[in-house]
Amino acid sequence: MKRDLDNEIKAGQLRLVPLSKEHIPGVYDVLKHPEVDRFNTFGVPTGIIQTMEKTQHLLDAWQESDVRIFSWVVLHQGEVVGLCGLFLDKEKYRSGDIWYKLAPAHWGKGWATDIARAILVFGFSDLQLHRITAGCAVENVGSYKVMEKLGMRREGRLKAHLPLETGWEDSYTYAILETEFHSFTE
Repeated sequence: MKRDLDNEIKAGQLRLVPLSKEHIPGVYDVLKHPEVDRFNTFGVPTGIIQTMEKTQHLLDAWQESDVRIFSWVVLHQGEVVGLCGLFLDKEKYRSGDIWYKLAPAHWGKGWATDIARAILVFGFSDLQLHRITAGCAVENVGSYKVMEKLGMRREGRLKAHLPLETGWEDSYTYAILETEFHSFTE
């Protein structure tokens, strides 16, 4: 689905704005914290140039005629405080996978829940998806609490699935169907 790059998504007091090159310094400021990458496979970039290299596929995706990777910066009062996205599966499955990252200074404010909810609404309402999934390391309690707050159910545990700095870690898989989400939000 081709989207106008000026479109943004409201998420409580936050705005999700399509990722662009102008955002890369702010994205680096979020990703440079080792605790942001503790349970993720992205890696901690060494600077703005490496941040650009690591996010280039996300930037390029917005230029496709059929966008399958949506990525947004999370803005609070004009400042980049996070990064999030939605990866779509093959069209016939009408499914996608969400993810989100916030700078540590903004943890514990409920913002991850606002971000994830906004992406779910976008996926189910704008894209007419049938199913949305998310995953996290089993020790990432904060992340799976967000998913559970939104009505997502834990569907499984993948053994030695995530190649983290600390070694191979298990992950949980969560999912929600469009009918479950709509009944949960009404």
